Amino acid sequence: MKWIRRVALLVALLAGGFAIVASAARFMDGPLGPFPGGPLEAGPLSSADSDWSFTAGIQEVELQLLTPSRSRTTWILEDAGSAYIPCGFLKKPLFKQWHRDAMKDGGAIVRIAGRRYAVALERVTEIELEARLFEAMRGKYELPAAPHDRDDVWFFRLTPRSSESEGTS
Repeated sequence: MKWIRRVALLVALLAGGFAIVASAARFMDGPLGPFPGGPLEAGPLSSADSDWSFTAGIQEVELQLLTPSRSRTTWILEDAGSAYIPCGFLKKPLFKQWHRDAMKDGGAIVRIAGRRYAVALERVTEIELEARLFEAMRGKYELPAAPHDRDDVWFFRLTPRSSESEGTS
């Protein structure tokens, strides 16, 4: 019986610690590992360039939607000079909601190597491009072979957005 109480206590402590870290991360400048963070404030804010080829070798970036202004760590893909953010949710997005918010507004900030870029997120709907991005994602992140299911992964294209429209500098 003692070991059951000890396991229950350990689980309660871990859950409490998890909740504290998750709550604290929302007040930080950016995400804390897998925990969503607050608005991306540090780093110079630039207008996005139309050539994103410099992101080809980058594994992760920080992404903040303008509404709501929470940030997260996410993958990034590059194809023909354009950048894309994948959103995978395996048919049942229990905790992941940012893709829905991105569809409503699309305004975002992405931080790459300490520099923030004002961008708009546009969902990719071209079937051939989606398939190409899915294969690029599988290769870059060493994912197992699987057919692309449009209900499992969405891709968002990063397009330039005026940095003045964010109200941040």
